[in-house]
Amino acid sequence: MIADREIIKLLGICADSFLGRFKSLTEVQRKAIPPIFDGKDVLVASATASGKTEAIVTPLVARMIQQGEPKKKKAITVLIVAPTRALVNDLYKRLESPVDAVSWRCGRQTSDYAEKRKKPHVLITTPESFDSMLTYDFDRENHQLIGHLLADVRALFLDEAHLYENSVRGEHVTWLVARLKRLKEVAFLKGWIFSRSVQVCAGSATVSHSSDLAIRLLGPKAEVIRVGGDREMHLFTPSLPHRWTGVKSASGLEKILELIRPVMNFAENLEDLIWAAIENAPSEGLRKVLIFVQSRALSDMISASISSSLGKRRNIFVSGHHGSLDKSKREEAEKMFSERRDSILVATSTLEVGVDIGDVDVIVLLGVPPDTSSLMQRIGRGGRRTGLIKLIPIPNNQIELLALSSMIFSACKGILEKSPPSRRWSVFIQQTISMIMQASGRGRKLEDMLQMVESVWGTSSLVTAKSIIDHLVNEEFLYLSGNRLRLGEVFSDGIQSNRAYYHCNFEADTNTIPVVDHLTGQTLGQVKPCLMGRKQIAIGGETVDVIHSSNELLVRRHKKEVKNLFQYTSRMPAVTKSFAEHVRRGLGLGEEETLLVESETKGPVWFYFGGEMYGWVLQKLIAGKLHTEKSLRGVALLGRMPEEDLKSLDSNIQSILLAVEAINYMVESYMGVGRFHKYLPVSVKVEVTKTMFDVESFLEWSRSRTLRPVHPGSSLWLKMNSIIQEMSKPKK
Repeated sequence: MIADREIIKLLGICADSFLGRFKSLTEVQRKAIPPIFDGKDVLVASATASGKTEAIVTPLVARMIQQGEPKKKKAITVLIVAPTRALVNDLYKRLESPVDAVSWRCGRQTSDYAEKRKKPHVLITTPESFDSMLTYDFDRENHQLIGHLLADVRALFLDEAHLYENSVRGEHVTWLVARLKRLKEVAFLKGWIFSRSVQVCAGSATVSHSSDLAIRLLGPKAEVIRVGGDREMHLFTPSLPHRWTGVKSASGLEKILELIRPVMNFAENLEDLIWAAIENAPSEGLRKVLIFVQSRALSDMISASISSSLGKRRNIFVSGHHGSLDKSKREEAEKMFSERRDSILVATSTLEVGVDIGDVDVIVLLGVPPDTSSLMQRIGRGGRRTGLIKLIPIPNNQIELLALSSMIFSACKGILEKSPPSRRWSVFIQQTISMIMQASGRGRKLEDMLQMVESVWGTSSLVTAKSIIDHLVNEEFLYLSGNRLRLGEVFSDGIQSNRAYYHCNFEADTNTIPVVDHLTGQTLGQVKPCLMGRKQIAIGGETVDVIHSSNELLVRRHKKEVKNLFQYTSRMPAVTKSFAEHVRRGLGLGEEETLLVESETKGPVWFYFGGEMYGWVLQKLIAGKLHTEKSLRGVALLGRMPEEDLKSLDSNIQSILLAVEAINYMVESYMGVGRFHKYLPVSVKVEVTKTMFDVESFLEWSRSRTLRPVHPGSSLWLKMNSIIQEMSKPKK
């Protein structure tokens, strides 16, 4: 490995500006800087707070500087794409000073900040703004194209790349990278630029299969650099004499279960549990607590409740943090949490990625993250200063206890689930619209679109792409003029009324109204208009009185205890196969085991541990024999499934395919297929469902299952019946 002094020498003036705050180079910087400086496309996977951002950005900027300034004095040279506006702002704060120190300029382009026209050397943006810039930002002179805002980009950095793994946004970003490269080719041929090359790098703390993601995002020649560095973890168990217990890769699953199980008894007394962890703050130094919850309504309720309760014991800043709160309120919460000595934030996944909120002493998980990757992102927010993660895992029930214990065990071992690859064809429709808009009224050649499909998704995708275009033309969403595709009335009118909608692929809240402080005029958030006569309502850690309701809710803040909650537009995601498998592992069962339990209240219950998609299909295949138990979604079905029937499913592939087709509407509702999925022809919707379901994997799963009857009176029978009874109780 190249010596540190040689790396510092390599980086020139950038070394001190970007890396001066580090006492020495970190391991990830030693490994990543040389190949990136050499111009290679690199995905860097390392733990949070390891210096990963500097390991990528420093050599990119240093390389560009040493190659010489762009021909144009003002030109965007390094483009950084982050998945959220909050992360854009965080990166800007982190990079503005070192970029300025090398006499370059740094800027942001989002719906909140419009700095692209200043043409900073380093521009930080979101995928949606990246799409918009590609589409509209041509330079013109006397009505002639003479350049493009992004034509001079020579380096692209994709931050938090794990959020682009097997998702609609991931497909979107893949297309945007391909479009940038195509733009560079065209710009080179037209003489706008003198180099068509663009270096693409990415960074992530957690990626299940980083090589696959690197190839998808960066290209077939991409290199992957993985660096360990997981911090030690202590779990909080208030009933033990020594309440913080260390868990490491050598810790067994049963030990983790034993540590977490007693915490369930405190779940309904969250304030007392949090206080037990931080009451000795002066001696233990545990003053800042980040609590992750499963919904925006829970964030509102718990933050308001904790503020009222713990505020009587100590002067503690408490706030909620979620996507329906106004940007100014979220940023205020982040700032106060970072600056106040004693502070608590109650967040949804909005703080899962690396927005800088300073050191976090204690992480609380109320409920289970969707997978181990998400768990590692959340707990990775803690212990950056001390190197020790203090974690309070609080499962809501026994199913969550099993899954959460297994996820923590996997995190200690560094084991992440592999996301099955699938193609979201809705992104193709969005990109077709975007590329037609990019053509500025001239339309887009049909062969251009098909060439782009081939470059992004390969030759095998051409038949499907052509069928989608034919469908859109037949339905008059597009029309062909000569050999050029143009937008039909629906899309044209939509762009006129809400252009931003067509540069985004995920569903956002609709039909909401603002909550406004009647004294300051500050917008607190966006909520569903239905109040049902409620007056005292919690939002973002505060309680408010609704004093007027029309097209906005005027409210008055006060310090009373929380009474009611606002409603937010959201859909409960489907239970994944990986979650169900964590439940099985938490029970200590073998990889192929399923259970048949004769429940005292439900009759036969089959714990198949296959996730909700498998459950939907199994119910279609075994019509009338298996039924959904909502409280055991994705984990168990009511009824009997003979083992011989399960193993013989592959004898009738046609029935399976028909069953998969029949669940298409469920996939569209619960599986995150993108906002333009509704415009696809039915045949392609079914193709998407089949790809996400993966029939071959299902057949392999069904053939390998063993059915274990759980006999009455056995210890496992008592445990499983206890789980069934607990899950069947109505929620309070």
